[in-house]
Amino acid sequence: MPATVTVSFFYLVLGLYVLRAKYKETRHYLLATAAGMLFLWTFLAYFAYAAPSYRQLLIWYHLSTIGMFLYFPLNHHFVFATTRTHLPFRSNVYVIALYIPFVILFLRDLSLGVSIARFERLEFGWKFIPAVGSIWNVAWVFLSSATAILSIVYMAVAARRTNLNRERYQYRFLLFALSVTLFLTLGEYLLVARVLPEWTVVLSPILQSPWVLAMVIAMERYRFMNLVPQVVTDEILRTTDEIVLLVNADGHVVFANPSARSFAATLRSSRRDTDDTRSLPDALEEILREASKLPARSGDRSDDDRDVIHTVVVDSRPHRLRYRPLYDRFDDPLGVLIMGSHLHSLNDARNHYRLTDRESQVLEYLMTGWTCGRIADTLDIAERTVKAHVSAIYEKTGSSNRVELLNLVRKG
Repeated sequence: MPATVTVSFFYLVLGLYVLRAKYKETRHYLLATAAGMLFLWTFLAYFAYAAPSYRQLLIWYHLSTIGMFLYFPLNHHFVFATTRTHLPFRSNVYVIALYIPFVILFLRDLSLGVSIARFERLEFGWKFIPAVGSIWNVAWVFLSSATAILSIVYMAVAARRTNLNRERYQYRFLLFALSVTLFLTLGEYLLVARVLPEWTVVLSPILQSPWVLAMVIAMERYRFMNLVPQVVTDEILRTTDEIVLLVNADGHVVFANPSARSFAATLRSSRRDTDDTRSLPDALEEILREASKLPARSGDRSDDDRDVIHTVVVDSRPHRLRYRPLYDRFDDPLGVLIMGSHLHSLNDARNHYRLTDRESQVLEYLMTGWTCGRIADTLDIAERTVKAHVSAIYEKTGSSNRVELLNLVRKG
């Protein structure tokens, strides 16, 4: 009995979880309602088993069967709504019509004979005697099995026709889970009816848990129904070559995508090691110092306070980084967002035009839009020296001005 209550709350949590989706469609509401009916069926069945009197038993039992008779058409309707774009027909008429016989079965079961024939009083509760052999019971088993089998067929068709690997994997996974659930449910029906007639508990609602658990796994692993936007975000950040770093006000990295972690690891290996793994690499400390000079309040920023661009060279590979301060809803500074990318074209230009290391440094800063004076201050050299390097770069690349030079380098 404790297992029944535990599983029922698992169904309830699933329904509530689905309703938390930011963008909901019809299938979200269908799944949430189906989970709610499964909760009703499972949770109230516990009170029926433990009812102190026959009258209370009937009340709890009939309330529980509301969830039982509505769960199967709702679940099938949900699968149809999820796979309908891959099916040759898309009308909801037959699915809606499917609710009618289940409602008829529920009304007939008010006098018993559909799922349960009668109850027997035991010392610790009630024994449910299945209505095996009844024409109503045959109709009930046929309809409930048919909805599961049709759902399996729809997911098989969708898995075959979809062009997305993610959808193909999720449909195959769910198809297998629903097949297992159907096998267990029918197996229990045949076992209780013919092999173990002394069995006292009907496990059908608990046996739906493999299907429900599979949907939870599909949501987390395959972004099923796009219910886990964080998974989508993580995948985008994982596959992009762009560097994305979030640094809090204390100078500690609170988020770094794989490209950023690889970049930071390269920086650490090329500069002095640090004992504090939370601290930014040395090459990024200058960025934080410059960011600290930006207005402490977003309202104090002028139109001239744009994203600051910084160039970092690691293992002869130039990276352009830009950053901006972030503020909370109280207008207090939260930290710094750092974004960047590897300048492939600049690296190619260095090798193609045989630029010296200093000329390459000057070119990197020219591409960020810096003036010769700012470059001179950053490199701690005279401005005339910077201009001499610029002239040498023009000569080697065949450019006559900065615009031609930048266009040439960016085109690779």
